Amino acid sequence: MMYLIAFSINGCIAEFIKVNPMVAGPISITHVYSVLIIGTTLLVMNWLKKKQQKAQPTVAKPTPHGGKIN
Repeated sequence: MMYLIAFSINGCIAEFIKVNPMVAGPISITHVYSVLIIGTTLLVMNWLKKKQQKAQPTVAKPTPHGGKIN
């Protein structure tokens, strides 16, 4: 997942050097595409994290002295 983010950031930086169709001001279509990839990756990472947390069984906290009451 981090590769996708790093790849998109690299693409944004490279676009300042290359000539590409502009969308608005200095923003090119590749900048927009990179931001969409970063956003989608972050959403998927968040979704997977929540899914993993749901899948983990809840474990009761241990009580002192093995749960025995004196």
